[in-house]
Order: sequence, then structure tokens, then C-alpha cells
Amino acid sequence: MSWGARCLGLAFFSLSIFSVALGAVLLLVRRWPNPWCGCHVCRAYLTGSWAKEFTNLADWYAHLLRESPTGTVQVHVLGCTVTANPANVEYMLKTRFDNFPKGRRFAALLGDLLGGGIFNVDGDAWRHQRKMARPEPGSA
Repeated sequence: MSWGARCLGLAFFSLSIFSVALGAVLLLVRRWPNPWCGCHVCRAYLTGSWAKEFTNLADWYAHLLRESPTGTVQVHVLGCTVTANPANVEYMLKTRFDNFPKGRRFAALLGDLLGGGIFNVDGDAWRHQRKMARPEPGSA
């Protein structure tokens, strides 16, 4: 094997290793929406400091929502928004439901509990479930 072929092979091998490493780093960065967020909510979530005052996450979220002037809190490191604002809830569940799909991960996670009912489906399946849940006209 000539010296030029060995150099070309080594360059190709090095480029392959670099590409795999870069792909792994990018995958990790994409899975964690904002790992460098320094807001007090994300910092408390990541360090677990919320547990000094609250016994569970639900109590901590309820506290955050009560303290929020808008009734909405963003948890950047989880890539989610938690809201107790009635106008936001109506907008998400009634006005623009299609803009807020639950997705496959949610359906898979709660499938055993919720099945394929209205609380665990999106799109056309949700519309069908909603029509089935409406009362008959004239019934009381």
C-alpha cells in the first residue's frame, strides 16, 4: 500500500470519527432544549433545591403558578410551559386545540391509564371523541 493511500485512509477514518462525535454532541444538545438556562425555575429544578420547601413537584408547580402574575410558568430545561390561566387553558383546549397536540410520547406514556379516549388522542380521533361526548339535543 502506498504512502498516499495510507494518508487518504487515515484522513477518511479521522473524518468519520469526528463526524460521529459531532453527531453525538448535537443529539445531546437537541434532547435538552436549553441546558444553559440560568432562570430561577430551571436552576431550582436542576439542583433539586425546590425539595427543601415542597414534598413533590406538583406542590412546587402550584406555588410557582400562584406567584406568577400571568398564571403561567416556563420550565426551559424541560421544554414545557405550565399554566393555570383560564384564558390560556380555554385557548389551548377549545379555541386552538390543534395547535397543542399531545403527541405520541404523551399517548404512549398514559396509554394504559387513558386508553384511546378523548384525553389521549389528537386530530380527527379527538374530534370524533368530542362529538361522541356531546349531549344529544333536547336531552336533559
